[in-house]
Amino acid sequence: MSTLYVNTITPNSGDTVTISGSLSATGKITIGDSSTDSLVFNSEISSSIIPDVSNTYDLGSVSNKWNQLYVNHITASSGISSSQATFTNLTVDGNITGNAISTSAITASSHISSSGNLSATGDLDIDGSSNIAGNATFASAITASSHVSSSGNLSATGDLDIDGSSNIAGNATFASAITASSHVSSSGNLSATGDLDIDGSSNIAGNATFASAITASSHVSASGNLSATGDLNIDGSSSIAGNATFESTITATGNATFAGAITASTVSASNLKINSTVMSSIDASHCGTATGHKFTVQNQLQGAIADGDTSALFTVVNSSINTDSVIYGTLNGTTTLVGGLSQSSLNIYIPSANSMSFCFTDGEGGETIADDTSFTASFVIF
Repeated sequence: MSTLYVNTITPNSGDTVTISGSLSATGKITIGDSSTDSLVFNSEISSSIIPDVSNTYDLGSVSNKWNQLYVNHITASSGISSSQATFTNLTVDGNITGNAISTSAITASSHISSSGNLSATGDLDIDGSSNIAGNATFASAITASSHVSSSGNLSATGDLDIDGSSNIAGNATFASAITASSHVSSSGNLSATGDLDIDGSSNIAGNATFASAITASSHVSASGNLSATGDLNIDGSSSIAGNATFESTITATGNATFAGAITASTVSASNLKINSTVMSSIDASHCGTATGHKFTVQNQLQGAIADGDTSALFTVVNSSINTDSVIYGTLNGTTTLVGGLSQSSLNIYIPSANSMSFCFTDGEGGETIADDTSFTASFVIF
């Protein structure tokens, strides 16, 4: 018999029908008549699974989810949302939303959002914006046509190239250059082995270290140290609360304010301001320890100075002083010519590195400068 025509097949006993060999069926096939029925595959599937209608049927549901998805490539014309996902390559025309995303390369024509960590061994290429609540780590370059935001650390062994702005609450570390057409903001440290090139402004709450040049068309602000092996070139103003160290020149078309030490071959700015360290008056010849390239001493004479005589030495410790440093000082004393310091000369000595001494010579013309006369002396180290 080659063909068997029947309406119903009923098992001889129990509720199981067993067919050995191959089974081929044409037309519409319905398996099960309620959600309590189940279908078990013990064999492998040797064909594609293609839905009858596009954008209609789901794989799993909100209450019944598949556990893990193992694929080589995922291409989505809309969005991807996941609590944890690992991909070889991820390409999405829409949004990517997840808790922890790991892949070799991520490409999205819209936004990327992750409440956990985001990592890839390849590139991150975004036409939209990114918002990452955890750490973002990439073994290659990061390119975004809009904003990049991370509340954790952001690191890459390649370039960071942003047409929008970046806002990083943690540390940002790049083995190559950082380029942004808008703002760069980091509450942690920002470092790169290449250039920092910003068309907007930068605001860095930690240290900023670059192995090459820093160029900005707007403002540069750092509450920590700022250093580069190349130039600092700013069309706006700069405000650095820590030390600024450059192996080449510092150029600013606006104001340049430094609270710490400055090291550079040339400094050029329309208004250069170095905040002072002020040491309050003490009745001793040693004036304490100062920091930075500009500092002020408030003290008083330790003895009277006769006409033409010189006072005892006052000593200041400062790690910015070298034996070949050039130090300029100004003196503000009492305004009374008789017995005051207004006509005295200020003499500065560098006995050794990290230390300087200064004294006064009475030039009042026959008058004695009284003991305990108060003075304020300001110094700049070059």
